[in-house]
Amino acid sequence: MENIREIVQFNIIHETNNEPREQHYHQNLDMLYVLSGSVDVVIDDKEYHLKEEDMILINSNKRHKFENSGNLLAIRFAIDYYLLSQTVGTTQMLFLCNSAVDKNSAYDKLRHQIKEIIRYYYTETKGDKCYLQALYYQMLHVLIANFMVKTEEAKVLFDHNSDKERISEIQSYIQGHYQSPISLNDLAEQMYLTPAYLSKYIKKKFGMTFIDYLNNIRLFHAVDELVYTNKSLTHIAMDNGFCTSAALNKSFKKVFNMSPGEYRKSAEKSAEKVANEDEIGKQEIISFIENESKQQEKGKASQLLVEVDASNYKEKYVDETRVINIGSIYMLLQQEAQEQLLELKDKLGITHVRVWNVFASNTCIREKDTYSFHKLDNVLDFLVDNDIKLYMELGQKPTLLMYAPERYINPDSKEIKLFEYDFYKKLIKDLSIHLVNRYGIEEIEKWYFEFWNNPLLKIGEETGEYYRYFDLIYKTFKNISQDINIGGPGLVLGYEKALAERVFAIWKKREIWPDFISFGSFQYISFTDGQFIYGKKSLDKDYVKNQVSVMKQFMADIGFNVKEFHLDEWNYTVSNRNVISDSCEHAAYIMKNYIDMIGNVDVMCYWHGLDLYAEYYDTNSLLSGDAGLISRDGIKKPSFYAVEFLNRSYCNEICRNDNGIISTNGRGSYSIVCHNFKPLSENYLDIEEDLIQIKDIEHYIQDTEDLGMKCVLNNVQNGNYQIKTYYINPEYGSVQDMWKRLGLAESMESEEIQFIKKHANPNMEMQQVEVSDNRLEIEFNLKATEIRFIEIKYQFKYE
Repeated sequence: MENIREIVQFNIIHETNNEPREQHYHQNLDMLYVLSGSVDVVIDDKEYHLKEEDMILINSNKRHKFENSGNLLAIRFAIDYYLLSQTVGTTQMLFLCNSAVDKNSAYDKLRHQIKEIIRYYYTETKGDKCYLQALYYQMLHVLIANFMVKTEEAKVLFDHNSDKERISEIQSYIQGHYQSPISLNDLAEQMYLTPAYLSKYIKKKFGMTFIDYLNNIRLFHAVDELVYTNKSLTHIAMDNGFCTSAALNKSFKKVFNMSPGEYRKSAEKSAEKVANEDEIGKQEIISFIENESKQQEKGKASQLLVEVDASNYKEKYVDETRVINIGSIYMLLQQEAQEQLLELKDKLGITHVRVWNVFASNTCIREKDTYSFHKLDNVLDFLVDNDIKLYMELGQKPTLLMYAPERYINPDSKEIKLFEYDFYKKLIKDLSIHLVNRYGIEEIEKWYFEFWNNPLLKIGEETGEYYRYFDLIYKTFKNISQDINIGGPGLVLGYEKALAERVFAIWKKREIWPDFISFGSFQYISFTDGQFIYGKKSLDKDYVKNQVSVMKQFMADIGFNVKEFHLDEWNYTVSNRNVISDSCEHAAYIMKNYIDMIGNVDVMCYWHGLDLYAEYYDTNSLLSGDAGLISRDGIKKPSFYAVEFLNRSYCNEICRNDNGIISTNGRGSYSIVCHNFKPLSENYLDIEEDLIQIKDIEHYIQDTEDLGMKCVLNNVQNGNYQIKTYYINPEYGSVQDMWKRLGLAESMESEEIQFIKKHANPNMEMQQVEVSDNRLEIEFNLKATEIRFIEIKYQFKYE
């Protein structure tokens, strides 16, 4: 009789029901969720310690074992790899789901879904199997959307030369012919390539030989028939492209370390084990679920109520250093760029600008290795005269126009060649002396100098040239003053996590450490499988906070305690053509992350200030989807006001939560800065970022529900208060939504642009409130993606 198969099955693990300690393989996915206690999970040669509420998913055919650390209560889910592959349309699946080493708000979604499954399974007297299956698929949906990549479709961030079409052709051919006696020569002939070239290509791109890849596909289908049919081994071998059962046996042992017959018996025993689950574990699960339900009921009442003691506050939470990315330093030779920058300084409190391309050819570097700082001086004089400090990148960071992570152009159309060390040594020495003599040591000590990790310098290797160049910069400037700030290397959080760990382990052993560590943060994560790195967008609503926490923890664990932690580039996207960047959704994202990062990083440098940065032949319309706070026509976007609202808030923090911050000046006045940020939806994963249409933006956010809030300030002074409220949402003040209501006209006259410029600003409301019981209450409703600033001022009067 053939086994009844389900896409998900689970069993209980507890201290009297330990998993086997020997390492083993199987094709199905294993997911372990710890309810209480702890367990060590060994995958290949890596060990992970899971404690309460942790979870881990073990990919197909990964050697692993569980080692109970005592008092363990856990749920183990077995996910049918074949059925899942049929559901998602590929066998090329890879998951990164391990809360022991990663942080992601999606883990909370997964925990909720798992608890709902086990609650329903164990506490409902009349089980509805259809509903249980629906819960399984909801859990799988969370896993697929947040933790899975299809390896044949995965994009490598900044990989401009993708071989996606050729790889897809190879995979499609093998998937379609694996049951036949195909050879490398057959595939080479199909693709008009030589067998020798194709063999090397497959080895490089797939990490295995043609025959190993072919046999893996055959084994995938053979394993499924072993477990779920009563076919003989010979029958299974012939049906799946193996010429004999001996050939199947040889390939099977190579991958699974056991014979097909042994694997079949092991699967049967495992099925019996799940069926004979013991009663003690069941009772523990029921007790756990009942307690969990009580805790959830307790937490429901005060979700929208924020009640605080207004007399209890932290002094000066606002950072004095506020940095904005500008781009190539020579963009500031343009008058309109200077005017817009001064507006950022005046309204947003910007103290520093981050710039690069200092050593641009034909501007600074001339023919025959000569150079001139004349045009650089023109920019620096303007900045110093207006009391704007520098955050200067001293490497050769390119200025790229990004359409999507793997599609970009270099508007300069010039290949950047690495400066030879001796020339660079003279260049840095002359620049440092020039800057100090022209602007003075006291001024330069207020600047930041950064050295970006040019891939040509191989920062991930102990002998990489990056460290030699960095030490040169460090020593040159420190010889002038020990208080000049030197740092780097601008790695990408989340995406370059593994590289960052290698780099900091190397740097820790070196004599010279940076004054600050710099990172970029964009909403992308990477998956590593052997020698391959795959990238995808992340839907984690707390991505920045989580990735900063993970990296700071790693640095602390290895003792690499650098003085300052900088986010020198951060945004949800690298694209300069993503229309969400012009929307209220983006403004709420910016406000949320600035609030989240208060006290967690030393410098937070938004990417970037002006749409002029990405002006190109395709920017003829009012908005182009760039991330600037001000459009090329000088119109302030919702994102501009997100930063302005924060700049206008008082500097003493009373309370902070997921939707805002309440602060005071300590003298009877208060401010509330809040938002109704909506995380991006799963639909966002499936579209190229520059292809999103303005009319469809709501399709790419999770919901459009309003958020009602009630703020109660206790222990305030009795008397009269004036309350001013400023807000922007899709109905009021958003330039993108105004343009949308005007038909998204491609070509607009000056009069029309000036009309929008005049009206694209926050709506304002005002009221008077009298307090007689030292308790001030404010209730309001936040539209989806709305940002809001509320100023509460005590009105003094003579008695």
